[in-house]
Amino acid sequence: MSEEINLTEQQKIDFSQALQYMKTAKLILRDLNSNEMSNKFFSKYKKEDILKWLENPSSPSNQKKLRDASIFMYEHSGHYKRLCNFFSYMSKMSYLALPYKLDEEKLDLAKFKKKYKSTIDLLEVMSIKHEYQKVVATMVREGISYNYEYSTPDSYFLRKLDPDYCEISSIEDGVFCVSFDFSYFDKYKNRLPQYGEEFQGKYNIYKANTKQYRWQELDSKRAFALKMDESVDFNVPFFASILPMLYDIEDFKSLEKNSKEQDNYKLLSLDLPLDEEGNYKFEYNEAVKFYNMMAGALPSWVGLVLSPMKVNEFTFNKTGKNNEANSVANAESEYWNAAGVSELLFNSQKSSSATISSSIKTDMEIIFAIHRQIERVINKKLKQESGKPLFKINILDVTLFNEKEYLDNVLKASTYGAPVKLAICSVLGYSPSDTYGMAILEDVLGIVEKWKPLRSSNTQSSDTESDIGAPTKDESELSDSGAATRDNDNRRENQ
Repeated sequence: MSEEINLTEQQKIDFSQALQYMKTAKLILRDLNSNEMSNKFFSKYKKEDILKWLENPSSPSNQKKLRDASIFMYEHSGHYKRLCNFFSYMSKMSYLALPYKLDEEKLDLAKFKKKYKSTIDLLEVMSIKHEYQKVVATMVREGISYNYEYSTPDSYFLRKLDPDYCEISSIEDGVFCVSFDFSYFDKYKNRLPQYGEEFQGKYNIYKANTKQYRWQELDSKRAFALKMDESVDFNVPFFASILPMLYDIEDFKSLEKNSKEQDNYKLLSLDLPLDEEGNYKFEYNEAVKFYNMMAGALPSWVGLVLSPMKVNEFTFNKTGKNNEANSVANAESEYWNAAGVSELLFNSQKSSSATISSSIKTDMEIIFAIHRQIERVINKKLKQESGKPLFKINILDVTLFNEKEYLDNVLKASTYGAPVKLAICSVLGYSPSDTYGMAILEDVLGIVEKWKPLRSSNTQSSDTESDIGAPTKDESELSDSGAATRDNDNRRENQ
């Protein structure tokens, strides 16, 4: 007989919290043993259909069709995938945790340090650079991202909700709140346990009255939506207007391929000679015998015909050849121009550093607007944390394309005493928690005293002829003429 185990109240609480942690820290995305292994299929869309849907983008059915078309094109068009990924993964998601509403006269330094430490620990658990990078990728591809948060003190995960069953129902503290269509679980019943207690409870409410409670707003502390275009109340993929142009590229590629195949095709004619009386000099069966022997030795792109008449050759492959050769390139160029992105970013055969730099600056403005939305979401969460002082997140407008320039500006500002030292580490890719830990670690290990600085122009005087003159510029800072000059100088040195 087993012995009964008596638990204290604290042990029961700890055990309950452990069970809750196991439920949320490990989230089941798909039950592989379930018979409900359904997949989402996307049909191949016609150009005419997409143009028709774009005429009325606010229609709910058209929004869904355009969203599905964007996902389909993302998986099937290299041009479209590169365009979406260019915006999706441009941001470095560098951020700072900064205090606000401070009263310096009443500031308790011990409480201030404790609250700062708890804030940066919370942000570290959220894995912002990973979780919100996925959110941005969804936004760029589909125009909107519906998300539900699962978190514990040591775990954080954002689940993407099916956009076909979600709608923006309200706005709270500048953040879009989400309503969910619970008829979703009528179709996918085995998935209900995977979504957690809120979904299970509200699904039971829906079952009691399927008409009145089909749409229910999710807990605003956990569910939120982010949109690419906040200026309209409907949603379409950000690049939906250029989807038809992808068909132009494929059409021109197909035409060019067919044209080249026709250029390579040859036709041989075997004329049957006639005598003076108009009779064949060879027996027909004998001629067919030679025809079959020759046909069996010819490659697939060479045709053969047996004719009693002379065959004349007519070719059209020279007509409009110059225009034809550039048709695909022109279609691709028009595609990038319609997207508002310089084609030079994706074409290594052309280069213009000044043009590319100007184009990227306008592209980055789109990402900076997304930064502001993410800040609202996370700061709303930080406001819910108890205790003062208050802290907020500040996502720096740093991308893969301006990080060096941004760092240079921060370093220059720091030389004039601006309080931007934490921003230096953030631009370099370290989170506030990383910076806090490294500062303590270096102090404990005595790295400042033990390590000697690397040899550089800052630590010793120049004693060679190569050190004379201004520092060499990075290649990204050179103009086109400057890059050409450097290439010519390198060739002379190697001769």
